[in-house]
Amino acid sequence: MQTIVCSRCHRINTSDTTLYYCQHCGYSLIQTPHSPNQPTNIIPPSHFKKPMGIVLVVIYTALSGVLSLLAFVLAISALGILAVAHVKASTFLILQTFLGLPFGVLALATAYGLWSFQTWGYTLAKLLYPLIIAYDLITILAHLSAKNIIVLQLAEIGFAIWIFIYLLKPQTKALYHTA
Repeated sequence: MQTIVCSRCHRINTSDTTLYYCQHCGYSLIQTPHSPNQPTNIIPPSHFKKPMGIVLVVIYTALSGVLSLLAFVLAISALGILAVAHVKASTFLILQTFLGLPFGVLALATAYGLWSFQTWGYTLAKLLYPLIIAYDLITILAHLSAKNIIVLQLAEIGFAIWIFIYLLKPQTKALYHTA
């Protein structure tokens, strides 16, 4: 029986056969000299299983990004219709129009970065979720959203807080090579 502690996630790996990759994070357990163009920690998909927390965060983030982009398109359309009808647009509609596109693009980039275990994806996630919490709190406290949407925004704040706490856990940090 072979036991090796991963230098990336610091978890114990045990196996009856030779261990080449960490069973938890996929990091190479064999350190060999390499050229700058050839990394040693290539993660073969067959040897690596993503943590369920990361999978859930990526799904939630990607769905949020797609929905934010859809809201942006709908808000642009609504502003066009209101302009033609000479009706004043609501503050929430204008706010959604200006923030929908950047939030959507940022969320999709974050989801990709988290899924592919990029350090920049982890950094974007740590920036995105406090922004989501602040945006939802501002819209609730300023009464910019409809009364029936407040419950959804409170749920989104809860998810964002849970995700932010999950991202700060040492095991999650280790997956993205951050100290």
